[in-house]
Amino acid sequence: MFGLAAYGLFVGVRAVAGPALGWHQAGPYVAGGVIVLAALYQLTPAKDACLRRCRAPFAFLTDEWRDGRRGALVMGTLHGVWCVGCCWG
Repeated sequence: MFGLAAYGLFVGVRAVAGPALGWHQAGPYVAGGVIVLAALYQLTPAKDACLRRCRAPFAFLTDEWRDGRRGALVMGTLHGVWCVGCCWG
């Protein structure tokens, strides 16, 4: 789901910006900015919190267990959010 959302964002920005974000115009600066943001995110407490939860799936299961299909969906979504927060960059 995160990949689809990221791709949708990419297509939307490309449609709005047109050739302004092309590689021979602002593209290198945008790419560099994204890399710098991802690098800075590595040093934040949010990254550490996500990493702690994503690295310990067994602890997540014991702490966040929910019964039934809906519970499985909620648990999967929550754990997925932690993992995306850990690895998006």
